[in-house]
Amino acid sequence: MSDRWSVNFDVKKVQRRSDVFISGTKVSAVKVDPLMVGLVVGYRF
Repeated sequence: MSDRWSVNFDVKKVQRRSDVFISGTKVSAVKVDPLMVGLVVGYRF
């Protein structure tokens, strides 16, 4: 933006999958896939 101000915007999609076991037996499958959005505004002084 200028010598003192800055802006950063990012979007990330994370995909994780895992199987859940109890005593060696698969009981469930877990899927986690969040969408992470970030905005940073900085000022250098």
